[in-house]
Amino acid sequence: MMSPHFPQIMARCMIALVCAGFLLKGNAAQAGNWQLFPTLEQSGMWQSNVLMSRQDPIELYGSITTANLMMSSKTPTSSLDFGGKVLQNIFNESGFNSTDFHGQVQAKKRVARWEAALKSSGDYDTTRTSEITSFGLDNKSIRHTAYAATPELTYHPNETNNIAASMSYAASRYDDTTYTDYDVLNAKTTWTHQLTPQTSGLFLLKARRYETQNNADKTVDSAGPSLGFHYAFSERLIARMTAGLEASKQEGENIAKSSWEWSTVFSGGLNFKGEQDVLDVTASREQQPYGNGTSSLLTALSFTENHAINQRYGIVIGGRYARAQQSATSSSTLKNQMSGNAGVVYHATQEVDVSALYRYREESYRGTSDKATDNSGMVNIQYRPVLGARR
Repeated sequence: MMSPHFPQIMARCMIALVCAGFLLKGNAAQAGNWQLFPTLEQSGMWQSNVLMSRQDPIELYGSITTANLMMSSKTPTSSLDFGGKVLQNIFNESGFNSTDFHGQVQAKKRVARWEAALKSSGDYDTTRTSEITSFGLDNKSIRHTAYAATPELTYHPNETNNIAASMSYAASRYDDTTYTDYDVLNAKTTWTHQLTPQTSGLFLLKARRYETQNNADKTVDSAGPSLGFHYAFSERLIARMTAGLEASKQEGENIAKSSWEWSTVFSGGLNFKGEQDVLDVTASREQQPYGNGTSSLLTALSFTENHAINQRYGIVIGGRYARAQQSATSSSTLKNQMSGNAGVVYHATQEVDVSALYRYREESYRGTSDKATDNSGMVNIQYRPVLGARR
């Protein structure tokens, strides 16, 4: 069992790391080959329906204090990025107060025609921020622990081809049996071929297993091939798309035997970076694990737009729509989910940003005509000292 003093210990360590970054500002930031990127944020937040409940919503308001430190080292043949973030949440409803931690490591090394990479992450947070939906469960915020690792090996036989193989393991654990612990295993092989200087095509094979670890015993297996392309219209506009077929099958307690079910899957995006605008549009249809003991295909479309009015002011808008599939081999209580947000950013100085954001969310569920809605607002002050050239 995790020590009750773990949150306090980690909080002190993270704050110490960020403070060290501030003290090293101007000297050690470029010492050796390391760059430091510390950030401090203070936010005020309000939500009208924090649990997305269809009846008797819970209003939440309070403050979020965030300390973040990223470290990066790069050479012509290798790179290492790692860092962590700690958040102190204090709200009017004490059941939602928490100290959350997020960490990540990314490493790459290239030798001749081979390249090895490793991505890993760890999260110690709550279901208020970690779950795609609360499924209408009227619960207080439940402690959630997650960790993931993805090793990848790539071979470059020549200048126009590369073959990559990767495996990943991700786990989610909860401190309450209202939610279901689960593991997700993935394996993927990708062949990419450069067709023209602007275009590359790819073929990939994926396999995946979702497996519960408590409550009901359940597994969802899926596998299939996909084709895709990347196309650079210009240095500012890039498009990417993959699409294919996926077979899935569910097994477990009280589940009738069924055959493999075929579905279409895809993922893609459009990225534009202009002098005043940065636009990202993404679309996907892929397996999504949930904390209620299910995994299903989730179709999602989202966009974000950042517009710089001038050197001082900017606006940001975004939106997302998602629909979970119900089928013979996969199920979800979530039917539709949509959200939209708009905000303004004021660049007070090179190191200080002040922003305000409004967001609206709506969810509908199978088996009921009731909908859950939420309005939320946030005011944020961010301080990020410039330690050399920022990425």
